[in-house]
Formats: sequence, structure tokens, C-alpha cells
Amino acid sequence: MTKAAERLGKSRTAFAVLGFLAGAPRSGYEIKKAIERSTSYFWNESFGQIYPILQKLEAEGLAECLGAETHGRRKSRKYAITETGREALRDWLAAPVSGAGIRNEHMLKLFFGRHVAPEVSIAHLSDYRRQLTHDLATFEAFRAGYEDAIRAGRTSKTLIYVLAPLDFGIRGARSQIEWCDETIRALEALRES
Repeated sequence: MTKAAERLGKSRTAFAVLGFLAGAPRSGYEIKKAIERSTSYFWNESFGQIYPILQKLEAEGLAECLGAETHGRRKSRKYAITETGREALRDWLAAPVSGAGIRNEHMLKLFFGRHVAPEVSIAHLSDYRRQLTHDLATFEAFRAGYEDAIRAGRTSKTLIYVLAPLDFGIRGARSQIEWCDETIRALEALRES
């Protein structure tokens, strides 16, 4: 790994921001909007994470500020990835994944659900199912936008890398919806016993 990548340590936020800058120069606001349109279902960052990381990337020589623009009362600084930043990103992409932990409050509440009435867990799982159904519809709508290119055999490198996580989301949402239905039925049976 490059020294620059090592200095970032395990800051996945820094590498996520570098990944978005590798696509095009962007402001912190534009990075957040790009995240919302693309990775937010599996990787999200807040403004409170993005702006300090941009400053750190600039200080480390991994990104450079291209200047500031004023939009009304708001000042926007646009950043571009440097060659050292690209090298650090490539090193991170090639490194093994370290501890992809999962934090899901629905599962945590379900795990401790035996301490409340089954109706509470059923309500949480019903909400979770609605959220998953909404996410699935969003994923399928995104995928439908690529169907013409797929049917025409125009599969580019970018398309493959966009579709793989999208298909992961579709399959994951479908299986989790099925799991919600089964678990809700089990909790309803528990309630009736």
C-alpha cells in the first residue's frame, strides 16, 4: 500500500470520497448527491463526514481544491483527485476487505424482542418490509433504465460495475421481504399461542 493510503488508515469514508472524485471533480455537496443517487443503499456518508475528509485528502495531497464558487450565500469548493489519490484508491481497492460489519437496528430490536409483546416486533418488521419493498421498487426502476443497453448487448465496463451492486440489492431485498413475511407469520403464531 502507498504511504498516502496507509496514512488514511481504515477510513473507508476517505476512500469512498476518493472513489467519487475519481469519476469527476466535485464539491462536498455534489459528492453527497452522487452518494444518494448511487451507493446510499449499501454505503452512505453524511455531510459531517464528507467535508472533514475532503480537507484531510487535500492536506495529504490526495485531492486538490480547484477553487471556490459562490451560489447565493453558499460557497462551494470543488475538489479533484490527484495522481497520488488515484494510486491510494487503487491500492485500497486491491487490498482485502476488512471486517465488513453490519449494523441493522431492526435485527437488534428483533433479537431483544422477547422482552416486549410480539405485536411490537411485528410492527417493526412490517415497517422494515415496507422499507424493503420501497427499496426494491427503486432498484428495479434504476435497473429498467439500463435494460435497453443490456438488450442491445451494449455492456460496458461501467455498466457491469453499476449493475452488479444493483442486482445484489434487488436479490437481497427480495430475500429479506420473503424472510419478513415468514418471521411475521411466526410471531403472529407465537402471539396466538
